[in-house]
Amino acid sequence: MLGPKQGPKPTEDDLEALEGKAGFQIPDDYKAFMMECDGVAGGPWEIAIPGFDDLEVVAGFYSFGDPHSDIHRRLRLLQRNEGVEGILPIAWDDFNNLYAICVVKDQSKSIVFFDRENGSSYIVCDTFTEFLGMLRPPEEDIDQDDEAVASDAGSQPHVKLMRPSDCLAERDKVAPAIEARIFGVTDEEKWTSLVFGLMARWPGLEVVEGWPGAGKRSFVMSNIDTAAADDFADAMQNVPCVFACIAERAELDFRNEITRNFPHGHFSVAVGQTFANAAPGLFWRTFISGELADRLDIQLPAISRFAIGAVWRPDGGLWVRLYDHAADWREHVDTVDDYLLGALGLFSWIPAYRLAQEAASPIEMTRVLERSECA
Repeated sequence: MLGPKQGPKPTEDDLEALEGKAGFQIPDDYKAFMMECDGVAGGPWEIAIPGFDDLEVVAGFYSFGDPHSDIHRRLRLLQRNEGVEGILPIAWDDFNNLYAICVVKDQSKSIVFFDRENGSSYIVCDTFTEFLGMLRPPEEDIDQDDEAVASDAGSQPHVKLMRPSDCLAERDKVAPAIEARIFGVTDEEKWTSLVFGLMARWPGLEVVEGWPGAGKRSFVMSNIDTAAADDFADAMQNVPCVFACIAERAELDFRNEITRNFPHGHFSVAVGQTFANAAPGLFWRTFISGELADRLDIQLPAISRFAIGAVWRPDGGLWVRLYDHAADWREHVDTVDDYLLGALGLFSWIPAYRLAQEAASPIEMTRVLERSECA
């Protein structure tokens, strides 16, 4: 299954550092893939390499965040032990053979398969986007639905456009679990004091850092007692951040994760979580700072009128409450999205879903992250 990995993903600076070690400029489509996915979760996949009688395997993609598939370590070993230059390893097969972006004789870049057993190399295709398009699940895993998608793919994208509630009806309900996501923390002293106070009051609280960037830190807070969710939300009103939301984890995952089946596998993108290029959404309890509202042209007074409860902070930020209880979100998913469709600067599930389903490739699908596309 193609999809985002959990945890930090590489930044543009990380990829520039990797370029320095590889000795050449990394193609933009591979950069976009790594910044969204940091490699991929799942697999394996099969691939038909030109000139090969049998299908080959892609067992996994190298990653920044996974110590078992560290791309820096793999590149360092190639350069130190085998003296190779001008290649960047991107994936491997079951026998530790490599797929790599390689600078070929005319200084163009191709995807190359290195058969380490016999010392041979074979050009697979010209671009990373083409390489993704060649992947498919193992033959025994393909069912009739996959074949129907594959048959459509040659002529036009496979599109099934639904309202949020329609798509939600296809998902299994999960046990309630409240989670808070906090983005853009800059005041370490206030943050530390707040977290210690919260953890003293709710001993089971788990706090995990993630999505760092632009000198700001972000956090996920889970294991929040559903019975105490309102009290926790009230305690969060002084959190020093740019954006925060508190809701059932099922709502957060549903509204942020847009999925799509391609002929070669399943792909998903997380929308509205990188505020350098994406818009925030609205959840059960949501905070939007004055800074973020100014940057994205979000009309905070209009949101306060739409919400059933609103608290303004002295710094111009706004906490809103959209419905009575976190578990009520399924009843309000269409109403909220109808509002978001006409709200400047805010992420709406409907256009993001449509763009993802109409995308011709996984790389094109990541464009739903762009604020101008989904707001």
